[in-house]
Amino acid sequence: MAAVLHCRRFGFTKPGVCLLLIAGAWRLPAQGFTFSGSLRARVENWDWFEATPAQNTYTYGAGALRLTVGQAWKRAEWQAEGAFPVMLDLPANAVAPGLQGPLGYGADYFLGNGQRNLAAAALRRAFASINSESGRLKLRIGRFEFADGGETAPPDADLAALKRERINQRLIGTFNYAQRSFDGLLFAWHQDRSDVSVMAARATEGSFQLRALGEIDVELAYGAYTRYLPTAAARSEVRIFALYYQDRRGLSETGNRALRLATPGAHFITQAKAGPGTVDIVLWGAGQFGRWGLQRQLAGEIAAEGGYRLPIRLQPWLRAGYFRNTGDSDPNDSRHTTFFRVLSNPRAYARMPFYVLMNAEDRFLQFKTVARKVAFRSELHSVRLSNSRDLWYDGGGAFQSSTFGYLGRPAGGNRNVAASLDLSADYTPTESTTLSFYAGVARGSAVTAFVFPAAGARPLAHLFSLEFIRRF
Repeated sequence: MAAVLHCRRFGFTKPGVCLLLIAGAWRLPAQGFTFSGSLRARVENWDWFEATPAQNTYTYGAGALRLTVGQAWKRAEWQAEGAFPVMLDLPANAVAPGLQGPLGYGADYFLGNGQRNLAAAALRRAFASINSESGRLKLRIGRFEFADGGETAPPDADLAALKRERINQRLIGTFNYAQRSFDGLLFAWHQDRSDVSVMAARATEGSFQLRALGEIDVELAYGAYTRYLPTAAARSEVRIFALYYQDRRGLSETGNRALRLATPGAHFITQAKAGPGTVDIVLWGAGQFGRWGLQRQLAGEIAAEGGYRLPIRLQPWLRAGYFRNTGDSDPNDSRHTTFFRVLSNPRAYARMPFYVLMNAEDRFLQFKTVARKVAFRSELHSVRLSNSRDLWYDGGGAFQSSTFGYLGRPAGGNRNVAASLDLSADYTPTESTTLSFYAGVARGSAVTAFVFPAAGARPLAHLFSLEFIRRF
């Protein structure tokens, strides 16, 4: 950092220019260029809760090609990545009038792009990094992707997988096709079993908008301390973090004023031997305060999960969990108490995304097993609203200048949203190829029946998808 400041004294004010000059001054022998990429193709069939006369049943296709080039030295590197997403046959009539809104992700993508068939090119990553001689310090400047919790991974593979699935992306997440990136800097420090991460950046377009090159008027700063805690009996990790989020677009959802929120929190995960198998525990909690337009923000959320896995041939793993965050009881008072999910990836925790974890209470059971090269996973969710006077939320956070990123449907004084059951199968014939199948069904309750009365007292929705991924 001192070198960057010294560079600026000579008139080079762009951080990226400074990094290139510093790397050049070191005259380190460059390694060869590296090239990599991935191809992702997906077909989705939606049958949303009926909302006559809108189109609630449709099928559309999506794809994304990502190409990455980079070069590394001992103490510096650079990397650039282009993404080329495609959407085919998006539904043009799947947005219902009034507060029923878009009927599934096909409708969200059509609203975000205004076309049924489209292709785009986006710069997803373009950064330079410098490292200390010991490798303990690293500074990255430019455009990069970021997911909270994903800045570090525990050295134990099983614990890392648990964290990746049940901790990462709770507040800041990526998207599979249009993606989401940030322009800014990322600092990391590592020593022994401790990690410190600091990120400050502006959000780019993306998410449900494919043509995603520019920034939007949203800034965030994130800092975390993570500690890996291995013992003879267990492997654990604890993280303490704080996130600051500022949205200066001044949209109607925040009273045409800025949104400024601070979110401190922590997580704890552990895996330990218990009898013939392994038990795991996941704990998560966060508070939130600041300003929601003219209102004072005060909100919070908790999650507690546990599981047990047997070390036999099919590796059966049964897990259960409870999640809840606060909702708002009066939109006209001086306090706003709905916990805001910032820039989340809804599908990370709601594989059938008829809801997002805002004003939500979610009880779930999960079962996983592996048979040869096929990984099976099934989840049962019971979803309720935390506060019946608040809304049933959907969305994934800011993705374009004029769209807030979350929408809310009235609950009619009800709390029960739906119960869902799903099954997925991921077939991995090689390390670089994955073929995935997903099927999910949701049986609605009082909230969904109030919003979609044409579907009856127990409305039904389903989602089927088939996806192919090839990494090279």
